[in-house]
Amino acid sequence: MKHFAVLIGGALLLSASQASAADMHHGGSMKDDAVYSAPFNWTGFYIGVQAGYQWGDSDIGHEYFLGFDPAKSETELDGFVGGVHIGYNAQRSRFVFGVEADIEYVDSDDESLSIPYGPGHLNTLEFNYQASIRSRLGVASGKTLYYATAGVAFADVDYNYDDPFPEYDASGSKTFVGYTVGAGVEHAFSSNWTARLEYRFTDFGDENFKPNDKTLGNYNVELDEVHAVRVGVSYKLGDRHEALK
Repeated sequence: MKHFAVLIGGALLLSASQASAADMHHGGSMKDDAVYSAPFNWTGFYIGVQAGYQWGDSDIGHEYFLGFDPAKSETELDGFVGGVHIGYNAQRSRFVFGVEADIEYVDSDDESLSIPYGPGHLNTLEFNYQASIRSRLGVASGKTLYYATAGVAFADVDYNYDDPFPEYDASGSKTFVGYTVGAGVEHAFSSNWTARLEYRFTDFGDENFKPNDKTLGNYNVELDEVHAVRVGVSYKLGDRHEALK
């Protein structure tokens, strides 16, 4: 994660240097100033849609009484994600500060056998939806915004365990809460429409599910390594007359 943070910081510094170079390029003669129009202003509310693909693995451990943990399982979290987002940006010079919330449908479910038990001991994990509330910090270079994002993430997940002995069966739905970090690039194609490409890493944390006989212990489900790449389109609310060259 430290290397990831360094990469984000480096990208923002590079974007800032490019933005400064752009300022110097447009700081020429009066003739140049007359031709040059004001850059896109990112300040304002916006709404949009996004879609993409996520991948990762969940770790499931059977934690019986006295801490005895004889079986483990791993399910894949791969699948399509798609949803809507809403946010607000405030631009100061070349820097853009913002907050954004999103909610998404997730087409991800998988089954796996508990090891070393094998056949007859089946774990099933299914995402219902996920959401996040994040801050955004970026550097604008003309019509393009390079940004980093981080915040809290939520996932509603169903877990089911089938065992030959019914007292060990488990079933339930829980909301996982964790964090998400990422980076992206967004470009304005008109005074109101923008498109983006974004990568995010998410750790949803872990939750315990109880078997039918609650004295037996827990089934611990960890969703601590989820990756996703998304593309999105946003509509910026407000003044239609903002200049965009």
